Amino acid sequence: MQKQSKSLPVLMHHIISNDTTHISVTPSAFEAQCKELAENGWFGVGLHEAEEFLINGAPLPEKSFLLTFDDGYLDNYVYAWPIMKKYGHKGVIFAVAERLNHAQKQCATQTAKDRSLARRTFEDVWNGKCSPEELPDVDKRIYRDALGFSRRNDMFFNWDEARLMEKSGEIAIAGHSMRHGWVFTGPSSSGFARPGDALRTFVQTEPESLWGLPNFERGPELSSRAFIPSPALFEAIKELVPQEDAAAAVAFFNSTDRVAALERLVAGFKDKLGVFESREETARRMRGIMEDNQAVLRKELGHGARSFCWPWGNFCEDARKQGQAAGFEVFYTTSLGINRPGRPLAVHRFKVKNRIDTWLLNRVRIYSRPLLGSFYLKMRL
Repeated sequence: MQKQSKSLPVLMHHIISNDTTHISVTPSAFEAQCKELAENGWFGVGLHEAEEFLINGAPLPEKSFLLTFDDGYLDNYVYAWPIMKKYGHKGVIFAVAERLNHAQKQCATQTAKDRSLARRTFEDVWNGKCSPEELPDVDKRIYRDALGFSRRNDMFFNWDEARLMEKSGEIAIAGHSMRHGWVFTGPSSSGFARPGDALRTFVQTEPESLWGLPNFERGPELSSRAFIPSPALFEAIKELVPQEDAAAAVAFFNSTDRVAALERLVAGFKDKLGVFESREETARRMRGIMEDNQAVLRKELGHGARSFCWPWGNFCEDARKQGQAAGFEVFYTTSLGINRPGRPLAVHRFKVKNRIDTWLLNRVRIYSRPLLGSFYLKMRL
């Protein structure tokens, strides 16, 4: 009789790319890892199998693990999916819905005469259908804008590509919020929002920021109550600070007198900088995020999702309650730990490193054994 898994190792990826500066694993390293795991009898299970194990305690083969990818980067489609298919692994991508919406519209504009918006993958190169140069350029993420600032420009797969991956059976798509956004969390601030280098992918706040707004403290949108800056403060700053990038960067923030005027304006608001959400408003906002995420998954994929991955791994109990009300049952974190059957509310994951050695094989072995995994985690502390 085949031995059953007592703990499911869950691997956390973001980017599979030759640009290794952004929490990425190169395609060659990813392939070496997938190959080594398969050669040692370890296989990535499908999301449904993992959910049944985590929710209902359904049995899984002893050498099982779950491959997860956060955000929905195009390189997951171009590189990771074909490699997983090659070695018999399955997994899940927790996709940021609005990024896929944007990618869908962008591709529709670029390929208006093409019935399919699915782009080329690594598999097309292997099969001689295209050259490596014809693949989407997912390895270049940073560029300089007209003002000389460094900008990050990640590419995301679209809904046609998501449907293609799901149809294959190797990849499932699940929830990761609509925007992966931030909220302001209090009135304390340091400096002002101004044009500069932008090297992070997810920087949106709700409500949207503007040049000249104090850099209020902030946090992930599903982790806490939000602080709402005063509408009067917004309007006053808009009148004083130009919102076009060049004018704000050059004409305004290079002027000591104009910055001093902004400081006086904000100081004049003192205790009128804004207000905190009520408990009911927080619950309503979080419910909207969860329900909207389910709605777009149903619309684009024909089904909702049982699994949801917390952006940045941060959440509060109110968010989890709203997620459950919206139909999510399994919640993935970024914290280390073992995953026994029947425990879906805080699934532990570990980040995969860009290494070609036995490191990953050893980690899945450790996290598949509850006693060994618990001892290992204690030794790390």
